[in-house]
Amino acid sequence: MKSSGASDSGLACGQKMNLIAVALANAIAEGKDPDELEFLSAILQLAGEALSVIAAVQSSCDND
Repeated sequence: MKSSGASDSGLACGQKMNLIAVALANAIAEGKDPDELEFLSAILQLAGEALSVIAAVQSSCDND
């Protein structure tokens, strides 16, 4: 994700990403029990790691 600079809200890009992540986590967690949350956390973590690998491979291929 690329940013074009400072925004009107005064928040840095990392701060915005944190707020988005927290809001999404709260929305997902609504009404879930701890076991469901642990399962969802594991699945989302694996998906994030897979996306990182995909991005690294694509970047490597683009640089060749």
